[in-house]
Amino acid sequence: MKKLLLASLLSIGATSFGAEVVEMGVSAGTTDTILPITVRGKVVAATGMQIVITPTVASSADGRSLDLNFGDIQQDTVNKIPMKAGEFEIQITHNGTPVKFAKAPEVKLQGGTEVESGTNHTLQVNNTAGNELLTLAYNYSGAMSGAKLFKGRVEVTPDMQNNNGVGLFSATGVNLGIKVTNQDESGTPKA
Repeated sequence: MKKLLLASLLSIGATSFGAEVVEMGVSAGTTDTILPITVRGKVVAATGMQIVITPTVASSADGRSLDLNFGDIQQDTVNKIPMKAGEFEIQITHNGTPVKFAKAPEVKLQGGTEVESGTNHTLQVNNTAGNELLTLAYNYSGAMSGAKLFKGRVEVTPDMQNNNGVGLFSATGVNLGIKVTNQDESGTPKA
């Protein structure tokens, strides 16, 4: 009984933190699986003016995007899936040194076909057979934090009310559009 309880707790703990979970046949007792390894990066010039966007909470492995991983979601958890959030910072640099924003950047959710506004967005996610797995509700907020730093937050909440299948999902159809205008290296608005 203790071993069964321990196995159950370990299983719940593993699925709670986005672990790779593979169904194992009871009769065979043997299962093969893989754990993918991803290597990526980008080489950029470090001269002139640059917009530097840094994910600070829920960063992808390469630090270039927000990575919100819900792990394995069981179909019977229709209204029990917690929201996941990612946070980011935006700076403008001149030769590697942060400068003042001439005005706050315009940041909006964009992508897909179901845009409601710049701060709210929904996206239906289907499996490869075309069956709806879930709908993702995105919510964005952000503001200046001093003259040289903009901080933002994206919250994503899954809704499985219309779930009609199982399978992997990777939703990349929604982005944050970031626009900086009238900027020079001193932070003074351009005429």
